[in-house]
Amino acid sequence: MCLPISRKVIALIAVTFTLTLPVNARAQTPQATTQAREALREGARLLEKLQYQAALARFQEAYALVPTPKIHYNFGLAYLGLVRQPEALEAFETFLRETENPPPVQKLKAIEHVERLKQNVMQLVVTCNIEGAKVL
Repeated sequence: MCLPISRKVIALIAVTFTLTLPVNARAQTPQATTQAREALREGARLLEKLQYQAALARFQEAYALVPTPKIHYNFGLAYLGLVRQPEALEAFETFLRETENPPPVQKLKAIEHVERLKQNVMQLVVTCNIEGAKVL
């Protein structure tokens, strides 16, 4: 089941993250931060055009340059568009867990996405008391 994403919401969220991308200590240079912002902007434009795979690639490029957890929200939107619900769920949960003081609108939307996705995604946890055991 594909969850509907409004273009207006996509644009608002992607632009918000583009403008609030922090200068991260892990970024190699100010040039990397500038390149990450541009990749986020382009990813947002691609989301608006429903080009989810290309948008995801741009978000991944931005994350490689500046690995801020805020970008996981953008991953989630792209994964929703690609109907990759397990990855979308993981991305939104990572955003909620790792982003310090997320913007309130994005936090609420991420929570809504997680609640909906959990209805469609099954998780299987396997534990074993034998070290090195493999599941085939």
